[in-house]
Amino acid sequence: MSNVSPTVLSRIGRHLHRLPGHPLAITKRLIESYFGDPRTFPPCEERGCRPHHVQALDDLPPVVTPQANFDALCFPPDHPGRARSDTYYVNAEHLLRTHTSAHQHDALRSHQAAGYLISADVYRRDEIDASHYPVFHQTEGIYTMGPAWQQAVIAAAPGPVDLQPLAGRPTWIHAGNPIQGVHDPRVSLAVGQHLRDALEGLVRHVFGAAAEAKRDASPAPAAAPGVPIQPASAMPATDLPMRWIEGSFPFTSPSWELEVFWEGQWLELLGCGVVQQSIMDRAGLSDHVGWAFGIGLERLAMVMFGIPDIRYFWSEDERFLSQFADGRVRRFVPYSRYPVCYKDVSFWRPAAGFEENALAEITREVAGDSVERLECIDTFTHPKTGRTSMCYRVHYRHMDRTLTNAEVDAWQAQIAARMAQELGVEIRG
Repeated sequence: MSNVSPTVLSRIGRHLHRLPGHPLAITKRLIESYFGDPRTFPPCEERGCRPHHVQALDDLPPVVTPQANFDALCFPPDHPGRARSDTYYVNAEHLLRTHTSAHQHDALRSHQAAGYLISADVYRRDEIDASHYPVFHQTEGIYTMGPAWQQAVIAAAPGPVDLQPLAGRPTWIHAGNPIQGVHDPRVSLAVGQHLRDALEGLVRHVFGAAAEAKRDASPAPAAAPGVPIQPASAMPATDLPMRWIEGSFPFTSPSWELEVFWEGQWLELLGCGVVQQSIMDRAGLSDHVGWAFGIGLERLAMVMFGIPDIRYFWSEDERFLSQFADGRVRRFVPYSRYPVCYKDVSFWRPAAGFEENALAEITREVAGDSVERLECIDTFTHPKTGRTSMCYRVHYRHMDRTLTNAEVDAWQAQIAARMAQELGVEIRG
């Protein structure tokens, strides 16, 4: 049975990442311009992969199989991401992709390029706040190295690699973040370095554009506002601090996350790592190694453009869209912010359990994008009965108009009724 809500269904086919003049499309093109520049990656001489050295894909269907979304990527059978509480299932055999990695196997198996950029809308049941939405967008990058590249690495570093001095460094190799047993350590270290160099270059490229847009938005005299998409080498370099921390993903080992220091705080930007060799083997690339990364376009665009709420990306208000119609990176200029209205709902949690994502789904179905945030503000366990009471606060704020008390009260009543009917809770007073 499908658990895909009408709200989510209405978002399929919008293709925000392909709309000219949309912040997500601008962000995607900025990433593609970096990886597509031959100065970033020189032409590939192996596997006859010219002219598509790094091939960009951005129009792949969202319905995939559990095998493509999970099994082919080494997700264990009991991984929580497989649960209906986290994933939208169309039926028992198909689901809405939860990440662009669902297309990794098919891209690698095509043998058309040394690298691929896969951009798409992805779907996850999630909480409600300014940075989470059930439909968002990712760009996945994959890059492979053939036998000649590996042999050159080994020839340049004869003899075994001593990993002991690297133990304890969270950004590198240890028992919890190991080099795969099938990989020559020299090759794995070189792949990791190639990955970090490429992604640090991407960050300088992207945040160079963001910094330029921020300067243009300042009151100081400046040239015409905005920054056009340019080749990677033409973007202004920045001294943006970056740091690598260890990550954990089923489809890579070792794995890392990259953080950047921007506007006074460290921001988690992307996850990456050396591709599990079993994935390469199944794609017919047993003699190749590779790295992969994934980055959320909304997360990046919110930083680049200064957009404070993820719901803006779905707005069709010209006051939003017209600011980016020329396809340039520029700082978002807020228009009227309408007042927030919040309502609380208290209930006894059923003995069978309670899933916040299920409540978030009901809330979105009833009030749509008028819900700004959903938060649990109180939990209480009765000392005699042992029953647990919870109180959730729903923050309502429309992006384009003022909400009336009457419509908010009507939404709140519908939410409470559906909670009792569908979640088995007992609404309190």
